[in-house]
Amino acid sequence: MKNKNIPFICLITVINEVCGSDTKTVKNTGGRKQCLEGAVRVYALAKDTFSFTTLAEAKTKTAWDTAKEAKDVVIFYDVEELEPSNTEAVIKNGRFRDFDIKDAIKGVNYTHYLSTCSHEALKSYQNSEYTRIFRITEKNEVLCEVQDDGSIKGEPLTSFIVGIRDDAPADGTPSTKVNLKFDAYALSIFEPSFNIATDYEGIYNVVMTQVSASSTVIKLTAATECSGTKITTFADGDFQVLDASGDPVASTFSGPDASGVYTLTGTGFATGYTVEIVDVVVETDVMYEGAEALDITVS
Repeated sequence: MKNKNIPFICLITVINEVCGSDTKTVKNTGGRKQCLEGAVRVYALAKDTFSFTTLAEAKTKTAWDTAKEAKDVVIFYDVEELEPSNTEAVIKNGRFRDFDIKDAIKGVNYTHYLSTCSHEALKSYQNSEYTRIFRITEKNEVLCEVQDDGSIKGEPLTSFIVGIRDDAPADGTPSTKVNLKFDAYALSIFEPSFNIATDYEGIYNVVMTQVSASSTVIKLTAATECSGTKITTFADGDFQVLDASGDPVASTFSGPDASGVYTLTGTGFATGYTVEIVDVVVETDVMYEGAEALDITVS
């Protein structure tokens, strides 16, 4: 039995690192004059694994073209309306001070005026591997995040949600609203050496249509998907004939003629053969890619 006259002492070591360091790093404020970026006009989604190696590289059209052709960066559409969509910090009001319970989250809503095809293209990037964004302002400034090694990445996203395409009201146009939420980051801004804001577009999907086919000649046309604009700038090497097993078949290219018809000449062509556009076709400022192979029916 314990002696009631002797106090019972329990020695417990407690560690609490919630507060972290007693000091906080602050920054000098500099001058009062502010250099402010413009409103966002267009944006490009990027893979988290992608970065421009240096700022100098990120400024060049060559680097952007390479990234676009490799589909590391995807160019999207003009932003017609924009508004903040922030989630405010959660604050608990105590008797003597307030406590931060949850940090604020940066968000924005963008509205596009889109065709049905463009809406479906935009929606396909929701919940995809494209989790960063380069936003380009109407002043042709690029918003980004600089990494510790000096490389340039897009701003980090925690969500990219594409809404339902709204029908046109009596006095308006069909529209699609996109909601973006950002992870914590430090915003950087640079000016590219070419005009991304107004003169830079994404890759065009191409649909081919058979005009005629025999065992020696395949005639076809090519047009942009959805809009149906004929493409008459393809050259030798842009098309490839494949047999029913998917193996390449030799063919000679000619065209297009005055009607935009391309001709592929060879031997042994048969029903079940296909024609594909080879990789991404780069034509100066425009890029094309086949939406799907063209199935050939020989008559």
